[in-house]
Amino acid sequence: MDNQSNNKVTLVQFPAMFGLPNVSPFCMKVETFLRMASIPYEVKEEVNTTKAPKKKFPYIIHNGKKIPDSSFVLDYLSEEYCIDFNSHLSIQDQAVSRAFQRLFEENLFWVLAYSRWFEDHNWKVIKEAFFSSLPPILKGFLPNQIKKDLEVKLKAQGIGRHSKEEIYDIGLKDLRAIIDQLGAKPFFMGDRVSQIDATAYAFISNILLPEFQSPLDELSKTAENLKNYCNRMQNLYFPELLAKQEEPEMLGV
Repeated sequence: MDNQSNNKVTLVQFPAMFGLPNVSPFCMKVETFLRMASIPYEVKEEVNTTKAPKKKFPYIIHNGKKIPDSSFVLDYLSEEYCIDFNSHLSIQDQAVSRAFQRLFEENLFWVLAYSRWFEDHNWKVIKEAFFSSLPPILKGFLPNQIKKDLEVKLKAQGIGRHSKEEIYDIGLKDLRAIIDQLGAKPFFMGDRVSQIDATAYAFISNILLPEFQSPLDELSKTAENLKNYCNRMQNLYFPELLAKQEEPEMLGV
């Protein structure tokens, strides 16, 4: 590793809450990868994405450069630090891994977003967690404005054009495929950790959050392999979260 790569990475992301590194699966994905790769980093918590590259989190700052988008971040870090978590996978398994990454990030993510922002109970949790500290004038309109913007994005992506039942049918089929692919394996693609585990752990942990209730949550809680997998990843890469889980829940809900 050269001197340039020894500089600490700064990860810019949303604040941690609910006992997870992040409630954004994409932010949590990057932080998990950093820990998997033992790359020195520091976290800078932000809530305002307007000044972020591409107007979204996460992004990293390294050697004076800002690299946005979680997938581009992982590509950059893999090249910069000469990391290849997939070297032990066959060509076919690498293809399966890539397909599941798209399932998590391009399909299941939108169902997860719908469940958080458009289920009444979850919407109350979102408003309290994300917006309670805002000045009253902002608190009165900003949450609903962001929710309307998300509704536009959901319709543009396609998921938002379906009924509630159809949206969850899509998400549950994705989740069952994830459960079946994981099976009894210790990691998503087998006996050794691979790059997809950063994504899988981030998404599955967020689906398992008890603060949010939906059909996704109901199915995930019946799958022991999902819970065992998240416990295994947590023990390996975020052992400090075990102590936090003994603390009172942030919202008391």
